[in-house]
Amino acid sequence: MYWVCENCGETVQQDKQPDECWLCGCEMVEADECDGCGEVTFTGRLFGGYCEDCLRESINELTAERYLSERGFLVQFLCNYAWDVADISGGNERFKALCLNEFVNNYRTYHNQVEQFIMDDDGDDGKADYGKWYAKYRSQSRARREKENADG
Repeated sequence: MYWVCENCGETVQQDKQPDECWLCGCEMVEADECDGCGEVTFTGRLFGGYCEDCLRESINELTAERYLSERGFLVQFLCNYAWDVADISGGNERFKALCLNEFVNNYRTYHNQVEQFIMDDDGDDGKADYGKWYAKYRSQSRARREKENADG
């Protein structure tokens, strides 16, 4: 188990909570290791097991498209960020397909806005939602690769 000092950031790994930080004497609190980069940080600063930096780095054309589509946010994103119109999320399947095509064909234009939409606009709730989705996505991708390697 990891512990980190609330004051100076010193990190220790041991089974029970230290009485105090050996560097500055302040309280040590529980910490976890990021599943992406391995950095030890305060437990509350991980989202689905990933630190904010790793989550931001994970946003690319594929993950953004899948996340926004699976969570039902693609039309909302395009309406709010790309077209500056009222959200028309109730559109039919053809409209949703056109939105997906627009997003995929113009992803480079939207990248910074996608990151802002996912990571910033909904605060820690948005980060937590994306973090849980991304952890599941990574787990499923690993399982698929392992199955393909075993079969092939």
